[in-house]
Amino acid sequence: MDDNLLADLDDLGDEEDQDTEEYVLTNSSVSGVRKRDVASARMDGSDSDVDVQDIVQDDVELKHAALLDSLKDTDNVRHVLKVFGSKQLRDVLQKISLFLMKDRLPEHNTGPVEDDPEYMVLVQSNNLTVDLDNETLVVHRFIRDHYAPRFPELESLVLNPVEFARAVQMIGNEEDLTTLDFKSFLPSATIMVITVTATTTNGRSLTKEELARVMSACDVALELDAAKRRIQEYVESRMSFIAPNLTAILGSTVATKLMGHAGGLTALSKIPACNILVLGAQKKTNTGLSRISMGRHAGFVYQCDLVQQLPDELRRKAARLMSAKCALAARIDCVRESVDGMAGKLYREDIEKKIAVMLQPPPSQKTKALPIPDEGPKKRRGGRRCAYLKAVLKQYMIWAVFKLLYLPTIAHANAMIIYLINLVFERLRNEPLKLI
Repeated sequence: MDDNLLADLDDLGDEEDQDTEEYVLTNSSVSGVRKRDVASARMDGSDSDVDVQDIVQDDVELKHAALLDSLKDTDNVRHVLKVFGSKQLRDVLQKISLFLMKDRLPEHNTGPVEDDPEYMVLVQSNNLTVDLDNETLVVHRFIRDHYAPRFPELESLVLNPVEFARAVQMIGNEEDLTTLDFKSFLPSATIMVITVTATTTNGRSLTKEELARVMSACDVALELDAAKRRIQEYVESRMSFIAPNLTAILGSTVATKLMGHAGGLTALSKIPACNILVLGAQKKTNTGLSRISMGRHAGFVYQCDLVQQLPDELRRKAARLMSAKCALAARIDCVRESVDGMAGKLYREDIEKKIAVMLQPPPSQKTKALPIPDEGPKKRRGGRRCAYLKAVLKQYMIWAVFKLLYLPTIAHANAMIIYLINLVFERLRNEPLKLI
């Protein structure tokens, strides 16, 4: 009984492993089931941001892992790449060239956005940009592994994949790097470190076959970068016509990334503002380092210039304002209203006013002036001595009243009052203080 159960579990595990391998090898793009999951998650307004990010990022990681695994058994990186040199990339670049030859006017923005011939090209271009980034990383991995015998320290000195490919292409097997000019793509400090490190490296010169293999991969990396920059320039130039209000708020670069990540303008218009805030946020990291500095829910909206110029404590609040206005602007652009971008400009001005209020310092405490002093006589309340004096005066005044009744003139009365006052003070001087 136990042996049969263990055998069934082993068969089940083998089937799951086989399904996983087939998924990794056959899925060069997101499958229909995954697309439906992404669409349903994006339209949900509760906790769908986590679902969207996990689904999309899992697919990207699977494709990227499959490409990296295929590098182990090849000497030519061109055999591994799927998008580079493909018919899809050539067709998109050809359409971009044709559309760039035509002048685009605001009067052309009529009808549904899906019927615009350039809209589909923009969506395809955005999707290709992500694939080109992944393949650039694959080529960078190939160049790094095959050029490590010559200059292993170069990988840690030049981190950008395109700059690394240019540096490798320029160095080659050269021993004296002081004769090379890196100033066109590297800062002076990095050039100095590379030159000094090259004199102490333990690397060896590559053979002709190894060097040719590396140089071919460098050419591929530069061609991928050129194709990506051409696509980005086209998309940014057309964003002011396809999504003028969204571009007025975020700028063409961030608006392009946001629309491409959402899957188009129509898909973006269906996403609530709380989920637009986290589109493009990095959910996972394999470095093992702390993620405190990355910031939670820091998506493409955080890359907007209006958010980046603020202090850290105000960026999240400003990003929420931006995402709320972006949701409204995307819906306006989707139905082709305010084609001149005036609604987006008004939204931008409203955001700037609210940010200006946030940046205002708190009101300072005003120093109040002292009250005008009272020049009149002050009330002296006194203490036990004064109370005793009042009691003594009261006794003498009662006696004085009876005396005054029998005095014939006012002069005699005044003399009597002075006599009584002197008598009181004489008594106070001679008698000790008594509690009353």
